Amino acid sequence: MLESKEHQARRNTIKEIARAISERRENRYQHKDVHDLPIQILPMPLSADGDPLFESEFFWPYKKPLPNPDEEMEFSPSSPEEATDPMDEAHILSYYFGHYITSTIRLGSDNWYHSPRQPIDFPCSLCELDTENPFEWCAGGITGIPGGPRMKCLLLESVDANDDQITRGEILCMCRIMITCLRSRKYRAHQVSPVLLISFVGPRHARILLGHHDGTNLVIRQSKRFAFWEQNIPEMKILLRWWCSSAVGDTING
Repeated sequence: MLESKEHQARRNTIKEIARAISERRENRYQHKDVHDLPIQILPMPLSADGDPLFESEFFWPYKKPLPNPDEEMEFSPSSPEEATDPMDEAHILSYYFGHYITSTIRLGSDNWYHSPRQPIDFPCSLCELDTENPFEWCAGGITGIPGGPRMKCLLLESVDANDDQITRGEILCMCRIMITCLRSRKYRAHQVSPVLLISFVGPRHARILLGHHDGTNLVIRQSKRFAFWEQNIPEMKILLRWWCSSAVGDTING
């Protein structure tokens, strides 16, 4: 199938956003600082259980009850005074969350596709870890939802970021995944390649980001940060509900 002009234009627009962010020298931005780019950052309001209080266009959180983390899974508590390097803290959280994913999907054979694959299996670079580069972020796992180019990624960030900021890694990771999917012959019929990120940012926080390109803007919904100084099972379940999302919406017509 030949690539349509609209499909190519959308892919090229995302490439230009990624190029512009790559050329900047900051590792995080106030939302207003990316207004010169075709990026629209919107809130992602959630109920106490993680249900969307907005129209979620391409992902819908898991509806069935989730188990608590296995009691044998050790969680390392911390505090603002004890916090170490942001990337080290991100590794601690993502490791725990990854084990929570694995222990949960074992309970249902239909959920095999929620298991995050190694980023090296995805055909593009999902990291900036050059020792000569001041930026440091990497994907800790990636997988897709069957039936279309909806991708989910665990992102580890070596940066502290508040709720009014978005990071270089969050934008670049999202763009690179979209570009790769839209470049694939497998998805030539799809105008939209939505991405869900679980982003582990300092200092011991995580948040959810949903992104897609609507033909004009890279639209990103960004949840509040969830703090994990302690185990915090209710909010860990919110992350897992969204990680185990099902597909909604139309990625073919966009």
